Amino acid sequence: VEVSEGKLSSGSDDNVTMFPYIVTLPPLVQSPVVLAPFVSADLATDGQHALVSTGMDELGLYAIDNNIPLEVANVHEIDKAVESGSTSKPGVSLLHTWSLGTNERIQSALISKDGSIIACGSQEGYLTIWSVINPEEKLRFPAANPTSAIRCMAWHPGQLTLAVGLESGIISLWSLTLRNEKNEKKEKKEKEKENATHLLEATAMRILRGGKAPLTDMCWRMDGSMLYSAATDGCCRCWQSLTWKCKLTLKHGVPVTSLGMWIGENKEKEKEKENEKEMLLLGDTAGVCSLYVLPSQGGSISLRPWCQFPVPGGEGGIRWCAPLPSGVGERTTAAFLAVTNSGLVTLVHH
Repeated sequence: VEVSEGKLSSGSDDNVTMFPYIVTLPPLVQSPVVLAPFVSADLATDGQHALVSTGMDELGLYAIDNNIPLEVANVHEIDKAVESGSTSKPGVSLLHTWSLGTNERIQSALISKDGSIIACGSQEGYLTIWSVINPEEKLRFPAANPTSAIRCMAWHPGQLTLAVGLESGIISLWSLTLRNEKNEKKEKKEKEKENATHLLEATAMRILRGGKAPLTDMCWRMDGSMLYSAATDGCCRCWQSLTWKCKLTLKHGVPVTSLGMWIGENKEKEKEKENEKEMLLLGDTAGVCSLYVLPSQGGSISLRPWCQFPVPGGEGGIRWCAPLPSGVGERTTAAFLAVTNSGLVTLVHH
């Protein structure tokens, strides 16, 4: 979420009063003149680290000290636990900062699922990769040839594979490796120890070509078998990871700004393999979130959404949306978060 004041907040819902419990990250760049706004934010899968980037080619990795017990459900219980001394309020600390060292403008920055690699994409079309273990290790290279502005990125859920979406409409796939070389020092017998040197390597895998419209967002299927992409022409494409061919093109009709994947149970199906309803969650420039049930057949199709929800305050468009897995009773349910360009966060349960 982009916050113009240069502060990033994350919180958990209070089940009783719905007051959010906020953890505020301090400004990354301390300047008496300019307070750099955050333009990109990513939360690691462990929930303990947050990566943010500013408009001044700076990135920062924060540690979130969240030692609140799981049984603590709301703000009032947190305050009571803090007063009793059984826990402390969540806090943050800045672990490390990186700088591109160029005049490039950061468009997106992500931390890998295992927390070992940081990837940064610029509007000038360059990828910059850092190792979290050895922050000084760095790779910088163009995401594609010819270069085009990087609009979005997505990490594979189980591999160090990075999908990079460009303004030219193509997707560049990169395989990243954090190699561990062991060097034995034999100069001194007393210090015969193995020193591990982590080396970054990047290998170009493939270029995916769909439409020519700029890409806006991408997401992977949870098992990594599919990559979904969205573009400003309102088309969403499904790419099979085995063949990297486009299996399905979904025509939404309105420019898509955010994309998410959701899988729910389909009680109408009896077979186990068919007992899933696979959906795409789309946020668009009209301020509407739509859920599409993906058909089994491929091709280019126009579908009616399974459900649509005009998000309050979304007249300026949806900035970001994400599905939340949910299954209640004997019917398929869906829940998702939506953030509008006006800064309103909405939780929707269908």
